[in-house]
Amino acid sequence: MSYAEQVARDQVIEELLDRVGGGGPTDAGDLRDTLARNRLKLADLAGPGEFLTGDPLLRANYNLACALDGVYRRGEIYRRGLQRFSSLFFGTRPGRFLFMCSFYPLSERL
Repeated sequence: MSYAEQVARDQVIEELLDRVGGGGPTDAGDLRDTLARNRLKLADLAGPGEFLTGDPLLRANYNLACALDGVYRRGEIYRRGLQRFSSLFFGTRPGRFLFMCSFYPLSERL
């Protein structure tokens, strides 16, 4: 892990701890939003097995819910389903390519 990734990881941890310390439970939306605001990037899906068992965000969601019972709420089933479905388009190179070619006109891609 590079120095920049370590700093980004530490920022994610601090932001989540601030959220917990501020009162109220955190959930999968807070985790997703915190990761999106930082430069810490999740790895692509490793294959179909990882799609079935869950991408890194879904696994973190499950592990945090087990480890921090009462502090962290597991994401709702529709959010987990949307995350799993969107990982096909954004968590793989072919998915990103198909998404970019399908939804953006050629003039905007150039």
